[in-house]
Amino acid sequence: MISRLHLCEFLRCNRQQTVAACHKRMTNFAAWLSWTAGLLLVLSSSLLPAQESRTWTDATGKFKIEAKFVSLEGTKVTLLQTSGEEIEIDLSKLSPGDRKHAQDLAKKASENPFQVKETSPFAPKAGKSSTGGSPAGPSMPDRTAPGGTEPAPAAGNGTYTGRDAQLTSSVDGVTELLLTPQSDKLALPRNDAVVDRKLPSRGIALPKKANFFEKANSMLVHSSKPEAVVLYHIAPPGQSPITRVVVLNLETGKITAQGQVPNLYTGVAYGSDGLILVRQVEHHGKGNKGLMEGWIVKGKDLAREWSWEPAKGQSGRDEELVWGEILPDGRVLTANEGGKITCWKTEGDQMKALWRLQAQGSSRPDVTRDGKYMAIAADKQCAVMDLESGEVVATVPTTGRHLPWPRMAISAEHSRMACFGFDKIIVWDLQTGEEIREIATGPISGGAAPLWLDDDFLLLGGHLLVDVKNQLRLWDYTGAEMTTFYDRTGLFVVGGPSQSSSLIPIALPHPAAKNFLARALQDPNLFILKEGTQVAIDVSGIQDAAQQAAIKDKLTAKLTQRGFVVGTSGSIILKASTESGKSEKMSYRSFGEAPWNAKEYNVQSYISRLKFVWNGKDVWEGSGNNIPGFLSLSKDETIEQALKKHEKPNYHFFEHCEIPKLLTKPAENAAAGSSTAALGKSTVTISGLQ
Repeated sequence: MISRLHLCEFLRCNRQQTVAACHKRMTNFAAWLSWTAGLLLVLSSSLLPAQESRTWTDATGKFKIEAKFVSLEGTKVTLLQTSGEEIEIDLSKLSPGDRKHAQDLAKKASENPFQVKETSPFAPKAGKSSTGGSPAGPSMPDRTAPGGTEPAPAAGNGTYTGRDAQLTSSVDGVTELLLTPQSDKLALPRNDAVVDRKLPSRGIALPKKANFFEKANSMLVHSSKPEAVVLYHIAPPGQSPITRVVVLNLETGKITAQGQVPNLYTGVAYGSDGLILVRQVEHHGKGNKGLMEGWIVKGKDLAREWSWEPAKGQSGRDEELVWGEILPDGRVLTANEGGKITCWKTEGDQMKALWRLQAQGSSRPDVTRDGKYMAIAADKQCAVMDLESGEVVATVPTTGRHLPWPRMAISAEHSRMACFGFDKIIVWDLQTGEEIREIATGPISGGAAPLWLDDDFLLLGGHLLVDVKNQLRLWDYTGAEMTTFYDRTGLFVVGGPSQSSSLIPIALPHPAAKNFLARALQDPNLFILKEGTQVAIDVSGIQDAAQQAAIKDKLTAKLTQRGFVVGTSGSIILKASTESGKSEKMSYRSFGEAPWNAKEYNVQSYISRLKFVWNGKDVWEGSGNNIPGFLSLSKDETIEQALKKHEKPNYHFFEHCEIPKLLTKPAENAAAGSSTAALGKSTVTISGLQ
């Protein structure tokens, strides 16, 4: 099967990336191998000729299985069950008759010790996944879309197989909510009863990765127990992808269950009842991005409880699920890429929609730790919803600003709310409803949701610590493959593809960051740009001299509005420039047209750029280009003609580009022009912070 991969172009415009309605097309010539449901085992080359199945009994007489003899390696007997699963048992734990039978059949031993301790002495043997790596655990069947008929095999000792129900959706009688607030002022009661759970400071060893292509994808933490689920993606070229699942006890550091499932899944939520909510993601055009599944762990068993397509029948952005949450009372929240948030209640094998509302497309809501409130981003406003009453408490404006791809964060104490949109944070005090901060962060890498550590500290992208009170990019925690949180203790997955990785717990902010901040705030020259700072403007880099005066006027107005003083000289300079880029191949298609029908066009690019320069160093930079993400054609106008109009520098950029209100003195090792450089940095290693 030949599949075509369409990549959205992300264009820089006004320092805000806009998803273009254009696509570069490329063809993936990797042949896809079909996935066989069930556990794939790589068996030892020391297998004996086929043996007949027989009943094997342990020394106590309590445990019996039907299996074939495979090998005797040292004191370990390997048996093959009729289900295809290999079982390993110590020779001494077999009944006397079976012990003698195994010794009679034994051949040359091979090294393959397995030390997992089971309630039953018949412990699953460590096998290799289909990708030829380390043990992956039992497999659930393929569920690319609901409707499969195979029962879900159990993991562990096989005592629980899961319901594997295919849920249907009912939207009959659903309440359509509007973001109409109960009050014109946002004022939540502060929750001072928050108690953070603690973890031992030691690291937790994770299973060795199967191969170079295995990557940690997501991690979920149980809402009430010290338990976490780690999902790994294994997708070697030319092979069908699988997801490996590892369940950990965060207090003991032990792995309590493992399993694997065909296709790629990412974690969504881990409910108090033990339900693991996941969603399927596409891989090279394969997979059902509208599919959610509920997995359950009971003892050592990992199985599928149900599969469900909340947006079945929808198309485009409304079809793709991007967020979800499980509330304390069992209700499930979902959000699609189009911004539709829906609240569901399970009724047998049906999910009934209770209410839904329209938020901003590509936004991510956030729910307080106690499940009482939800923060929502809408176009040029944000809202807080009471999840118990199903009513919007209040809305707050973003002062006419549209934040792209907004991610919300609401603190456990119900005291702070933040909206993070690409390169900016807006912060509100939830007791007064007042906007208290607007911080230009610059683009932040990492897909982790923003998290409040307390009223003054916010973590972005899973690694950048922002001091909200002083508007500082305080600390950058690097080196982790993935980050999540156990309340406010960071859980960092560290290690490379060729080595065993570890889960490192670190309470944030760590003491060194706080001590550094206290010293930095005593420096009178910490802020090189703040209200009242004199700024010089340099527009000599604008290639068209006829545009220089107009651009200088626009920048003067912008700086004055920010509270800066514009002068002919100053320790900090705002430089504006334009430059010719290269010819870019872009693809455009009509709305509603299939992506593979897009056509390529050559477009000459031009870069518009703003820089703050301090003592000869670039300390902040913003840029945009002229290539349109969307085209509006007049009557009889062709795409080529419309694109030709855009082949000139984007001078509107200088009017609309957001510039920071504060800039700190760059660190000695900060990269030139870095708008995200923090005052300090630590690397997370298996030994802790370095």
